[in-house]
Amino acid sequence: MARIIKRYVNRTLYDTEQRRTITLNDLAALVKNGVEVQVLDNRTGEDITSHTFSQILASQTKGWQREATSLQLFRRLIQKGGAEMLEAVKKAMLAGIGALDLSREKREKFFDELIKRGEQPKNEEAKLVKEALDRAEKKTTELKEKIDERVKELMPQFMRRQSEQIDELNQKIDALTKIVERLESRA
Repeated sequence: MARIIKRYVNRTLYDTEQRRTITLNDLAALVKNGVEVQVLDNRTGEDITSHTFSQILASQTKGWQREATSLQLFRRLIQKGGAEMLEAVKKAMLAGIGALDLSREKREKFFDELIKRGEQPKNEEAKLVKEALDRAEKKTTELKEKIDERVKELMPQFMRRQSEQIDELNQKIDALTKIVERLESRA
């Protein structure tokens, strides 16, 4: 059963389960954590979940860079509207999921196959999706490079600590060996 969130006339959101007011960011966090929510207008009882989710998306996109590609993508989505818009988003997401980890050559082949099957248009949308995937690939590469750099920075510390632990173990072994030798000499 969906968690009920009520929206009052003053646009305040109220979580009926936690019995407290929440913000759009709190609601976004619930959705991100997999909580199924339903937003109802408190006065009319109307389900305004879609409207509220669009407000969340709008607030989250404010932080995005104003890249021409992003603006073109939003413009195309608005122009298409309704079911066509949802279908375009679905195809872009599916293409992104399947193509994100592919090499550039494999990704090109992937898009060619989608075009042949008629699942991806040959026009501007394909270009926008490719550009978005190229940016994602660049960010992934940058992230991998940062991780590699951090590992290289931490490796000497790790090796030094490991060496210290080995020295400590050797000292304990030496001490235990001496104890065993003393016990053997007494026996």
